[in-house]
Amino acid sequence: MTKEIKINFSMFSLLQYVFAVLVILLHAQRIFPNDGLHFVQKSIFSRMAVPFFIVSASFWLARKPEQLKITSKKWLCSYLGLSLLYLPYAVWYYQQSNYPGIYLPIGILASLFYTGTCYHLWYFPAILFGFFFYHSLRKLLPQKGLWACFILLYLFGAIETYSACLSGTFFVKLYDNYSQIFFTSRNGLFYVPIFILIGQSLYDNRQAPFLARQPFLKFVLAFGLLLAESFIIFQHQGYDKNFIFSLLPFTFFLVNWAWRTELFREKQWQTLKYYSKYYYYFHPIFIELSFLWLANSDLKKWEKGIVVSLMTLVATHFLSHLLLKYAPLKRLMLHKMIQSIRFKLTNL
Repeated sequence: MTKEIKINFSMFSLLQYVFAVLVILLHAQRIFPNDGLHFVQKSIFSRMAVPFFIVSASFWLARKPEQLKITSKKWLCSYLGLSLLYLPYAVWYYQQSNYPGIYLPIGILASLFYTGTCYHLWYFPAILFGFFFYHSLRKLLPQKGLWACFILLYLFGAIETYSACLSGTFFVKLYDNYSQIFFTSRNGLFYVPIFILIGQSLYDNRQAPFLARQPFLKFVLAFGLLLAESFIIFQHQGYDKNFIFSLLPFTFFLVNWAWRTELFREKQWQTLKYYSKYYYYFHPIFIELSFLWLANSDLKKWEKGIVVSLMTLVATHFLSHLLLKYAPLKRLMLHKMIQSIRFKLTNL
């Protein structure tokens, strides 16, 4: 029997933290004056974050499938709480549009079930639906059928990335008609399922000799493929750049290397995982406040982006530190209060 390899939790925590920072830099709009560097930072490195989050989540849930319902409930509770927090932003954003105020409730409902009440919250309805869709289809199709279905869905979503290359074709017209109603294909139907399947497949085949041999080399080669495709996209930029084909093998081999590597294995960096979560949850608050503060500034766009990034990183880290320091104490007090109430009720 093949010996099970221990997972390098510290590397996962470190990567989650790095990608959370890259998400902040993505939403800071621009931090480089050079178009090439801006593209590399925003459309290559920052675009790695969400696929890594999805594949990692799928990998963990494949390891403990009984946790799916519990984890989904936690995601849903977090999402509802964050939706309420960002509701004023959603109302403000809607008021900036040209839609009549009478449609505001419909807009809020659409935000809640699809796009999120803030631009980063789309992730929650997408991943919740993605897992529901994946497990529903898994009961009906064999593994090869799942791969074929999810790749076809991803191909449709990729029209947004390659719209410049497909200009004037039936595919772009089809996507244009779709986007008039659903805005983007970066959702739980077209974007998320293939990454969930990658995480599941990675766990199911974790002992395969092909994955065990030279995982870092495979990761580097996949990164080279990502750079090559990104160069093509840079030359022919479409509507957006969420769907990149080489992100599929890249994320697969990144996670495969991350859980196997001995690098930083002995470090106690699990706290970074919680920092990354709070960074993702709360960074838009400080992003938007920073941009509002700099609204009348004479700074160039990329200079504003640097200032906004630094202010957001400092403020978000400080808030995260406070939450990590005092939230456990509040949970302990709440637990003791519940235990006390139970004790009193049982002794009535």
